[in-house]
Amino acid sequence: MSSTTTPVLKLVAFIDGFTELTGKAIAWLTLAMMLTTTLVVVLRYLLGTGSIAIQESVPGK
Repeated sequence: MSSTTTPVLKLVAFIDGFTELTGKAIAWLTLAMMLTTTLVVVLRYLLGTGSIAIQESVPGK
């Protein structure tokens, strides 16, 4: 096999890098969503207060 990179290997490397970056971004965004949901629960049930703006920032509610 030659030492030159074929177009297919370049495509595979690009897709691999894109997948890696996307996965890390989604992992961090999931963590942020979980922490925001926890904050909403603590504010509502433990402190007896809440914020509609914070509740609306969490998707799927």
